[in-house]
Order: sequence, then C-alpha cells, then structure tokens
Amino acid sequence: MTVIPCGPSALDAWALATTGDVLTEARTVKPRLRAAVVIAKQRPRTLVGRGAREVCEGAGFTVLRSELTDRVAYIEAMGAGQGVTTYAPRDPSAAEVRALFDELVTLAGGKVQ
Repeated sequence: MTVIPCGPSALDAWALATTGDVLTEARTVKPRLRAAVVIAKQRPRTLVGRGAREVCEGAGFTVLRSELTDRVAYIEAMGAGQGVTTYAPRDPSAAEVRALFDELVTLAGGKVQ
C-alpha cells in the first residue's frame, strides 16, 4: 500500500495530479499497486479542512478515514528524534497515528509486513 500525504486544502489536493499520473505509470509495472491519500495537517471544522478530501475523492483517489491534525506534538516529537506515539503517547496525535496504523492494517487484510 502506498500512502500519499496531502495537506488539508483543495490546492494541496490539486497538486496531487502528477502523483496520480505516476501511480498510473507504476501500475503498468505493478498492476496490484494500491494507493490511498491521508489528509495531514488537517484543520477540523473549517472549510479548508473539507477541501482536500472532496477534491481527492472527486479525482478518484481513495482517501483514508483517518486524518492527521495539525498538532505541535508532531513537531516536538520530530525534534526529539522520536515518533509521536513514543514522545507523547497520551496526546491526541498519538491516537491519530494509531488509528491510521489500524486502518492500514485493515486495508492490508490484517497482515503487517
């Protein structure tokens, strides 16, 4: 599974057009290649926050239910050289990452490789 991050705005999603072309080309070599978009730096309850999902889905991309919100903990964890689930295991950002992982495992048929 290829996971493609996309910012929260429609502008971010439009920038994925080239990525879609690359995926189409890659599927000529690996026809079973699966890909999905994860919305990152999401800003909940905003018009901007709905834009990317709508554009990506309209362009035919699979968009994951899980989203990664724009949170300071991601930046702090990176600065500490850790993943956010280690750096701040009780922070909402850690729950987002665990939800993303669980969704990807489910999409992979329950297999972690």
